[in-house]
Amino acid sequence: MKIGIIGSMQFTDKMVEVKADLIKLGHDAFITDLHKTMIGKTDEEIEQIKLHQKYNMDAIREF
Repeated sequence: MKIGIIGSMQFTDKMVEVKADLIKLGHDAFITDLHKTMIGKTDEEIEQIKLHQKYNMDAIREF
């Protein structure tokens, strides 16, 4: 089954974890490529990245 994982980018680490779990179960899981800039960042850094993606990259339509 193909499964898209969506949610607040504040939870990027959890979405990556769930994606891996779904793939282990044999599903074709995916999340936005915009998540790559969020990995390992503080909450404050993530908030700045989210605002940039929202206003400068039209993130909602990107996904």
